[in-house]
Amino acid sequence: SGGRKHRSPFWVSAASRCSCACPARESANKRVMASRSGTTAMVRTLKRAARTVTDHRSPIQTRVALENLSRLAPPVRGVSQRPGSLGGVPARWFTPHGAHAQGPVLMHIHGGGFALCSSHVHATFISELARAINCRAVGIDYRLAPEHPFPLPIEDCYSAYLGLLDSGVDASRIILSGDSAGGNLALAMLQRVRASGKPLPRLVILLSPWVDLECRGDSVQFNDPYDYLSRDLLELFAAYYLQGAD
Repeated sequence: SGGRKHRSPFWVSAASRCSCACPARESANKRVMASRSGTTAMVRTLKRAARTVTDHRSPIQTRVALENLSRLAPPVRGVSQRPGSLGGVPARWFTPHGAHAQGPVLMHIHGGGFALCSSHVHATFISELARAINCRAVGIDYRLAPEHPFPLPIEDCYSAYLGLLDSGVDASRIILSGDSAGGNLALAMLQRVRASGKPLPRLVILLSPWVDLECRGDSVQFNDPYDYLSRDLLELFAAYYLQGAD
């Protein structure tokens, strides 16, 4: 194997360390098959859940279902939560035990196609981020489409950012993050912050940001068999958000 230019996937490497028919190899193969089976099942489940948005439920009904489902998740150990607000926008604070009060502050903008989810639905994710960085975090509950289309979610995120500054947190301590549609809102908000002359955050973390609302990228089609969000569903969420805006 020393002459190969490309490393094998981890499941191949793990299973091929022993070339004989031995328990170690059989165990590795079983783990690989279980992992693949679990991933496939998860994708099927997520695809079914996503189809309910177009087939049976309105975004509001789906929101309620997601909120109820998120209540089943246990809180992340070592991270406390409390509701609050920033700049008049509802928010949720996450504080890992031992996080310094004067340390960095993570401001997270959740994803959900601009129409779904909340800081409560994303509580486990935000808690894990806060614990990994060992800093306080705040999730922003911006208004959702289609009831509140572009540019209202951006305005809410901008108001929350100004509220964080007004609370005494210096911009040099702020880490801005966003996932999926939240990554789009984070970038749009940054443009407003820069245009207004307000100080920019120290660091920005974008997690799979949805920046192509026209869905023209090749990856939309290429990844369709693997991604639970189909092109049709992405276009529907984009329409909810933009409602004719460019």
